[in-house]
Amino acid sequence: TATATLLGEIKGHPGPVTALGFLPRSQAQLGNKENKLVVGSWSDNGAGSVKLWELTVAGGKLSAKEGPAFQGHTQGVQCLAMKKGMLATGSADGTAILWDLATGAKKHTLAAQQPVQCVAFSPSGARLATGDRQGSVRVWDTASGALQKRGAVEEVAAHAGAVHALAFRGEDFEFLTAGADQTLKIWSWRAKQDSAAGMIVRAHDQPVSCLALLGEATFATGSWDRTVKLWDLRDAGFGEERFTLVGHTGPVRALAATANRQLLASAGNDGTIRLWRAAPPLAPAK
Repeated sequence: TATATLLGEIKGHPGPVTALGFLPRSQAQLGNKENKLVVGSWSDNGAGSVKLWELTVAGGKLSAKEGPAFQGHTQGVQCLAMKKGMLATGSADGTAILWDLATGAKKHTLAAQQPVQCVAFSPSGARLATGDRQGSVRVWDTASGALQKRGAVEEVAAHAGAVHALAFRGEDFEFLTAGADQTLKIWSWRAKQDSAAGMIVRAHDQPVSCLALLGEATFATGSWDRTVKLWDLRDAGFGEERFTLVGHTGPVRALAATANRQLLASAGNDGTIRLWRAAPPLAPAK
């Protein structure tokens, strides 16, 4: 990323690559001599494919060694997330699967009933949220695989259309969602209470396709309207759009931030990846 130099290509997936993520280097039980990349895709027969790759860079060139495959989805993998030795994958087959990354063993199969568009772990890894094509969000206990209830509610009807992205803000059932209905919402789903959207914003002029956390109170969203927007939640808890980043000539489909939150990457249908320098911390709103 420092020089925008291509290090190499990884080939070996039988269909479109739809989700990927680097394994956190802090997971010493998995070894930390190489970078490890988990990649999800569709297979030629429509099944889901998940592979673990070990990456090394020497002399400016990338070397990739294919590791174990995770078999279990009957349709394509559409999203994945990792936390504390666990891998979560969401699929068009209407399930999310929790895996043990160290062994590749399947821990739980979560029946979401609808194609799963996005998954996210809570900060501790104790909970997993899934968002589906019909606009619902469900929260699961990762230890038992049980669907979590808050009050009388088993799911949140979050959006009038697919939930394209979600992220936890805290451990107590507070999360962000972004949807095909062009809105961004903040949810507080507390014990013995029904869900409530604390903030609803028409964030973009087209479906919101992705989001990335940049700090405790700041995050970014990407949209089919070809823009990336940065948000600050410290304005009386309601949220405020601070910047709009333009440059993509097609829908923005993916966002990722570096661990220190200093660099934001966006990828779009225009075939480009753009790197953005994060702004200095925003001053609290007055």
